[in-house]
Amino acid sequence: MIGKRYLIRRLSNMVIIAFGAITLNFFLPRIIPGNPVMANLFAGGGGQIGNPVVVQRLTTEFGLNNPNLLYQYYRYLVELAHGNLGVSFYYYPQSVISVIMQRLPWTLFLAGSGTIIAALLGIPLGIFLAWRKGSLPDSIISSAGMLISSIPYFWIGIVLLIFFAVDITIFPVAHAVSQGVTYSNVFAFIADVLYHAVLPISTLVIALMPGYALQMRNTMITVMNEDYILTAFAKGLPNHVIKNKYAAR
Repeated sequence: MIGKRYLIRRLSNMVIIAFGAITLNFFLPRIIPGNPVMANLFAGGGGQIGNPVVVQRLTTEFGLNNPNLLYQYYRYLVELAHGNLGVSFYYYPQSVISVIMQRLPWTLFLAGSGTIIAALLGIPLGIFLAWRKGSLPDSIISSAGMLISSIPYFWIGIVLLIFFAVDITIFPVAHAVSQGVTYSNVFAFIADVLYHAVLPISTLVIALMPGYALQMRNTMITVMNEDYILTAFAKGLPNHVIKNKYAAR
């Protein structure tokens, strides 16, 4: 029963947060001074900035032709509920969905790889720290982990980019693959992709690994005083068996 109430509360919080984010995403660009259509034309250029026909067409296409902000918000929610995210301002005339789908595979690759590597490194580190609770390595690494966890991801990425791509120039500054290169085989392409992915994935690993390590450490410390752990010690089982088979499971 407690688990059910917790799940309902968590889902309710997620819905409220999502609705709040959607609402802010709608109102903030409309509160900011300026004309979004003119900003779009200015960014795109092409001599269309003063063309009233183009301005009217884009105003209608972006749903800004109705001065009633609440009606715009209503239409925004209706279109969103039907999966229509509209047209991209920055990549006009591409749809938002097409822009997302173009970048989704790369996003999943980077986020998935970074998360998996961070977990594979962070969980064993957390076990190591929990088993040595209160030691010098535990104090230093735990403190460093809490410090790193408080740093925004993009700051870590910027530092790695400046140091390894600008100062030392070991890794590329941008792009997922080398530009203007013809690959002799698929392995050369994969190697180039991995080479370009080192810094983004490293950023995620550095940012996520402390969380996995500290969570595992705290969880394992909690169970170290459980009866089954004390029983395992009383039976004289080897430390590595107690640590890996009982405490860390």
